[in-house]
Amino acid sequence: MYVGIKRSPEKVIGLWIVSFGLYGIYWLAQTFSELQKYRKQGISGGSYALLAVIFPPLALSACWLLPSYVGKLYEENGKYEEIGSYWGSILFLPSLALWAVVGMSYLIVIAGGGMGENGMTTMYMIVSAAIGINLFLLYNWLQKIQVQMNEFWDEAEKA
Repeated sequence: MYVGIKRSPEKVIGLWIVSFGLYGIYWLAQTFSELQKYRKQGISGGSYALLAVIFPPLALSACWLLPSYVGKLYEENGKYEEIGSYWGSILFLPSLALWAVVGMSYLIVIAGGGMGENGMTTMYMIVSAAIGINLFLLYNWLQKIQVQMNEFWDEAEKA
């Protein structure tokens, strides 16, 4: 029986950040491939990677699709499903709201007198905070998924 690779969530997020997201595409593709090999259904890693490169907005479906697949992996094997597609909302919806606030802040700064030194400093602080919050959300999303998969692969090795 196929058993996937156990990965450190901290290493994955670190490589994701250092590679400016390229490792994230690789990790998602590998994870989708592992799930497809084990479950014998679902999107392949190659298909996901191609989708992510050709049409990045559609690649955001991984926010919901990956946790859904992990939840189904547990459910199909008679285990308690701790995560599902709803887990994607933890990453995507707050990020969407956050970047909407960044956009509105930009408009407010422009309306308030332009992008002088104070405006640039304000926008720098707002964008920096948004990036930090997004990284926090991404880490929590990724960590929950990877820990669940590591636990499943541990049990599958023992069986």
